[in-house]
Amino acid sequence: MPSPIPHGGRSTANQVLAGVDLTRKWILVTGCDEEIGFETMNALAANGAHVFGLARSLTSARNACDQVGPRATPVACDLADLDSVAAAAAMIRGLEVSLDAIIASSEAASPPTLHTRYGVELQFLSNYIGHFALVNQLLDLVRSGTGRIVIVSSSASVMQAPPEGIMFDNLDGHRFYDPMTCFWQSKFALALYAKELSRRLRRVSVQIIARIRNATTNNAGGGVIWREAIES
Repeated sequence: MPSPIPHGGRSTANQVLAGVDLTRKWILVTGCDEEIGFETMNALAANGAHVFGLARSLTSARNACDQVGPRATPVACDLADLDSVAAAAAMIRGLEVSLDAIIASSEAASPPTLHTRYGVELQFLSNYIGHFALVNQLLDLVRSGTGRIVIVSSSASVMQAPPEGIMFDNLDGHRFYDPMTCFWQSKFALALYAKELSRRLRRVSVQIIARIRNATTNNAGGGVIWREAIES
């Protein structure tokens, strides 16, 4: 029986990764220019991993990756633009490397006014549909047996999501728009995606981890890493 790992919500990514050698690991992190994504990418690279850092623009991704060093490769990926998602996936596929982990940590902020694209409210599009499209286009690159897909959701997503779950009759916000309700809906959708993806990939031995983020992981230096997510 494995021994318990003495880390919790207040542990930083660097604390969790202390002593872990990630040399020759290839890991993708979305939202590398955001607080949690950057700290996650930085800690992974510091322990030897090569990280693909994805951000909405190449400039943002490059600025974040330059702070990390040569083990971070910037990739433009606007999760609210499915053409951009497809281009990012094609770029990574073109490198012909296997991925040891995908960490879906990016999240759109809650805009005070309604924004839509493709007839879908922006937070649902970016936080859920964009990640769905990206992960599904890269699934076959994740190592069978040892690969990890980490979906970052929130402990409040179930409690704060709409009573009906996903508001399929209001995905464009035409009935009403409340920024936080739409945000929690998008994170709830991510949690459901992680659960279904885990069921579908059980036979190929790719572990799906729904990281339930709480307030303490928002602290600088936090990140979303814990050993189960990166140790094979």
